[in-house]
Amino acid sequence: MKTPVLELQEVHKHYREAGETRPVLRGTSLSMQVGEFVALLGRSGAGKSTLLNVIGGLDVADQGTVLVEGKALHTLTDDQRTDLRARRMGFVFQSFNLIPTLTAAENVALPLVLGGETLQEATNQANEMLARVGLSGRGTSAPDRLSGGEQQRVAIARALIHRPVLVLADEPTGNLDY
Repeated sequence: MKTPVLELQEVHKHYREAGETRPVLRGTSLSMQVGEFVALLGRSGAGKSTLLNVIGGLDVADQGTVLVEGKALHTLTDDQRTDLRARRMGFVFQSFNLIPTLTAAENVALPLVLGGETLQEATNQANEMLARVGLSGRGTSAPDRLSGGEQQRVAIARALIHRPVLVLADEPTGNLDY
């Protein structure tokens, strides 16, 4: 049996609010193989975004283990978690997190450039990916010149550009019109 791409073992996470402890994740366990799709459903405030942040190593579990390709996130340094995210994960955030001073193509190319690709090669791949999400010809547009749905498609293209083994998407279709 292959190592799961993602495994959560009894993960707990809580937050402190006004001097009170608010549990968000209570013993969450999950195992996913490459190629599997999982959708998290729940009301607002149920912990979906928290779970995605813990899986992506953006937040640390209070208890339990998160393994990505067999690597326990809690054993990695901040730099190692950052490198794992950059090379093996793609993120689509609710608020897109596009860099306003970069064009759509530059936002999509950024993971490739940070990974060592030349700017020209990264830009070529970014424009191809933008075409795949229906944004041909919009690569030179600044994020504030794009509709919410177009910004969301740029964020999706950026998450997929480096062919990650794990894509974490927080409401990825919330602003799409088709």
